[in-house]
Amino acid sequence: MRSRCIITCLVLASCLAMPCFADDEAAPANPRPLTSLTRGHAAQILADTDTLAEDLSKQIKNLRNPAEATLVDDLRDVLSHSSEWEWYSRDRGILLAIPVKERLGLLTSYDGEKVLADVVRRLINQKGWGNPPVQVVLIEPEYPITARCCLAGQAAFDPAHNLTQPVGLCNCR
Repeated sequence: MRSRCIITCLVLASCLAMPCFADDEAAPANPRPLTSLTRGHAAQILADTDTLAEDLSKQIKNLRNPAEATLVDDLRDVLSHSSEWEWYSRDRGILLAIPVKERLGLLTSYDGEKVLADVVRRLINQKGWGNPPVQVVLIEPEYPITARCCLAGQAAFDPAHNLTQPVGLCNCR
């Protein structure tokens, strides 16, 4: 009886180990390493941001990965027009700041930034400009000053008029 138990355990252990060794030959190739940009190379890429923005707008409408497509579908309606996007050379890569029309959920914003950064990086790579690190930042709109003072529950500073407005005196109630 004891030998059957040992044999059963050995067979189960070997079955559990098999998926670890399966498809070693079919493992996906390592992605290309990111390459740092020089100032001159970044200036060359940033000189053509209008074309990049148009291509990015087209690309996010036709994503092949269903998870990415679902996420970007939620974002597409709140993204500002591509003429309002700001492109920068930063940290030896590209930074794209995109204003959005409404506040987004934390996960939607985080995942959307990652997906958009990956799409921009692939577009730059397809154009033959290398594989630079890309960061996308979604810039959310600010609450109006009256809403900030009530939401904070304390006095709010109004930089336009250089004065502090106590909560009891604001007109938003």
